[in-house]
Amino acid sequence: AAAAARCPETLKALASVPLCRIPGRTPSILFSKLAAGARIPPHNGMVNVRLICHLPLITPPGCRLRVGNTVREWRDGEAWAFDDTIEHEARNDSDRDRIILIFDVWKNDLTEEERNLVTAMFQAIDAYGQPVATWGV
Repeated sequence: AAAAARCPETLKALASVPLCRIPGRTPSILFSKLAAGARIPPHNGMVNVRLICHLPLITPPGCRLRVGNTVREWRDGEAWAFDDTIEHEARNDSDRDRIILIFDVWKNDLTEEERNLVTAMFQAIDAYGQPVATWGV
């Protein structure tokens, strides 16, 4: 809540976006700083019900993202989305920090019913993992 209060215009801009909304898990909205010379090693997400959106804000030349076999250089203001279950990695080969806004949205081919079922599944998983009252024996 404190971070959200500091970014009212960002939240206003995202108000009409179909953000994933799973209580306790999403939406996921963050500003990502990748320091000059840094890299994020190859990794992938676990569920393919969402797309990860990148909105480049400060992107010096030499900053790029590989998704599968496709490599793209970030360009200020040119957003794109990708399925993060595909292996991806990021590099900043510049001498300046890279800043992007990252947020996740539902895949557009999911119906409202499917979104509700995915939400219910994660709520059940989270409820199962909660501490259980002890019997005191």
